[in-house]
Amino acid sequence: MSEIPFVGGSYDSDIPEISIQRTINMFPEIVSNNEATSKYVLRQRPGVGLWESIPSDDVKNINGGCRGMTTASANGKVYGVWGGFVYEIDYDKSIKKIATIANSTAPVSIVDCDKYLGIADGHEMYLIDYSDYTIKSPTLPFSKPTHIAYMFKRIYAICDDDTIDGTASNSSKVYWSYLIGDSEFWTWNALNHLTAETKADANKNICVMNGKLWVFGTLSYQIMSPTATGVSNLSGGGGDIGLGSEWSLVTIGQHLYLVGSGAEGANTFYTNNGYNLQRISNPAIERDLAKASEVDDVFSTGYMADGHSFVLFGMVKGDKTLVYDITTRQFFEWSTRDRYQDNHHKFNISNIIRSPWGTLLCGDFTSPNILVLDPDKCDDWSVNDSHLPRLCERISPTYRNLSKIVYYASFELDMEHGDHKVLSGQGSEPKVMLSCSDDGREWFDTQTASIGAQGQYKTRTIWRRLGSSKSRTFKVSISDPVYVCILHASADMHVGGK
Repeated sequence: MSEIPFVGGSYDSDIPEISIQRTINMFPEIVSNNEATSKYVLRQRPGVGLWESIPSDDVKNINGGCRGMTTASANGKVYGVWGGFVYEIDYDKSIKKIATIANSTAPVSIVDCDKYLGIADGHEMYLIDYSDYTIKSPTLPFSKPTHIAYMFKRIYAICDDDTIDGTASNSSKVYWSYLIGDSEFWTWNALNHLTAETKADANKNICVMNGKLWVFGTLSYQIMSPTATGVSNLSGGGGDIGLGSEWSLVTIGQHLYLVGSGAEGANTFYTNNGYNLQRISNPAIERDLAKASEVDDVFSTGYMADGHSFVLFGMVKGDKTLVYDITTRQFFEWSTRDRYQDNHHKFNISNIIRSPWGTLLCGDFTSPNILVLDPDKCDDWSVNDSHLPRLCERISPTYRNLSKIVYYASFELDMEHGDHKVLSGQGSEPKVMLSCSDDGREWFDTQTASIGAQGQYKTRTIWRRLGSSKSRTFKVSISDPVYVCILHASADMHVGGK
């Protein structure tokens, strides 16, 4: 029996003969120890648990999920928006309603601004004082503030106001406040604005990274440097790549990630390399993105944990979540399972933040609850099912011999056995399903094999007498709520006649 290529990310081509590889609810990890039995493994994604619910008296007035979350450096607490309510969240699971804003289900721009919590919802800008929860809106020289950022004691904002002021639309400008603490802070000066030098297209989102303000329009981006009075355009800091989806921009560590668009095309994932943007998606991923009914509804979030940095691109109407691992530079998929139809939907997580006390708190697209990502949890919480089993799935590379038929005597999956800690009910006798395809389109011969109950460490997960083909792809699926880690695969096969 020989080891065969198996572990990897997703590359689901529109032409099945090229590749139909998919990794769902798992992620590849590089094993850096040269003496390890495997150089790559597939690990399960974290499970989703319920951390705490929004107070029940408010729930009847909330229609939808989390609109945005952030942390406050001043007091070590978490802040989030559900419906028209702003909440302060502490490590002891206490949840306090601190302010009311316009009620909606649309996402908000929510930023820690020194002594204030800043929120922009496309209609108003709200600043909430952490010390006494007073809420106030500054006087602005524009309307419809959509996104805000904070850098060096100033708040920066863009808007959806198409009013022409001078020679340019307000929507193409970046505005900024006086310094926090200045006597004129609450009244913004109409002259405190700047238009990007790259293109005068409408601004869609902004962020601060490495002490610079990055401004993204529909067809271009501009980097701005702080000055004593505001910002100035950084010479050579910009390009003809814009933001294809308003809420796809996310920063993780020293890099930003987004769905890009421009004169040369769209449906492409980018990150920054210094002040330039570089493509990280491949043709299969870009075709997948293009198939979404509305590319401009992609929501991005991300986090770092256990040596990995994950960026989640959730396609709302496309009903799929693509995940990019910065560490391995591979794409794969995370999903929320439909228990009754046994199929995949987008991963129902819209926001992920690492709380000051270390917990990965989440908001979802649909419910007024605070969730948590737990690497030791092997199922997902949902409103209708508190223990919704995940469906972990791997579709292998295609093993092809165009000149002769290959006979498959057996296929074996080397994985974590017998350490599942489920002693009764579903998962106490965990199994994995194997299906085969000879054309990349139809699956047949589905069989199950044991992963091994608790303590059965020497279990072999093996299937025999799998027929013959010139082209063979294997799919393994695990729906039991047990820990999943796949090391590699082996096959006993021999070449026959034509």
